[in-house]
Amino acid sequence: MEEAPHHPHNIARNSFIPSMYSPDHYEPRPAPILSRTPATLAPGLRPPQIGEHTTDILTEAGYSKEAIDELLAQKIAVVHARGKAKL
Repeated sequence: MEEAPHHPHNIARNSFIPSMYSPDHYEPRPAPILSRTPATLAPGLRPPQIGEHTTDILTEAGYSKEAIDELLAQKIAVVHARGKAKL
């Protein structure tokens, strides 16, 4: 998917727009592209990070904390690592 925004066809069609959450990434432009009422991305909605909701989903699916910890330890499941401030 990384090469799709840079493909000549997609550039000519203006098919991708820079992500408002990460300047190095692109998002598909909402379709169709309308001249009088252009679509916009919903402000404040960002895509989830990989592993951001893993624990919540596994808990809702009935997994115990111990089972989730084991899945994480075996790298069967992943949790998004939140950045920590360096003081």
